[in-house]
Amino acid sequence: MTSDMIIGLVVGAGLILAGALLGVLCMWSRGGGSAAARWWVAKAPLPQQHTRPSLEGPALVLLPVLAETLVVLGGASVLGPVLAPVSGLTLVLVLVVVIFQLALYVTAHSMTWQRWILPLWVYPSWLRETRRHEKTQLPDGRR
Repeated sequence: MTSDMIIGLVVGAGLILAGALLGVLCMWSRGGGSAAARWWVAKAPLPQQHTRPSLEGPALVLLPVLAETLVVLGGASVLGPVLAPVSGLTLVLVLVVVIFQLALYVTAHSMTWQRWILPLWVYPSWLRETRRHEKTQLPDGRR
């Protein structure tokens, strides 16, 4: 093993571990029943009473995308030095990863940016009915 492979392995393992830990945190936040797990839930009865949307978008969409990005980048950093002798394949792998992650982030960001209520399928089942009811009460411009 060369030093590039060892560095790639260590960096990749660190990124994969960080992504996995963030993914576990996201799953705990989504499914946990304690007040600490539900830190992201809007407390006001209607989001229209705030000047900005709550933390629901970042917690339900952007943090899981970040966790997935860390895992994919970790995998690419592990495979990059291993596939380095085949430079064309390495460049294609990195290019595909970057384009996919960029498209995923743009999609996730556009779905959450300045949204008072996210698409209902994003919410966990225990919160979906509440948000469905609140969505019908919002004016059209704030949905």
